[in-house]
Amino acid sequence: MHPLFHVTIAKIHALPSKKIFKIADLIDPITWINTGGRASLGRALGNYIDHHEPNICRLGKTPNNQQLYEIVN
Repeated sequence: MHPLFHVTIAKIHALPSKKIFKIADLIDPITWINTGGRASLGRALGNYIDHHEPNICRLGKTPNNQQLYEIVN
């Protein structure tokens, strides 16, 4: 089984020209991705991970709408 990870985002850099949110400074392999309730940010973050992080698989959401991911080696 692969370890679940919930990532606390220390910095999410918005690149307005490309409208892409880039993940930076992931604190810990076991943290939650918390997008602060901003749905558009959550979608952008999920899309970024889906397209640029092939070893990370989105599993779904927690009951309080945080994204849940798994590292796939």
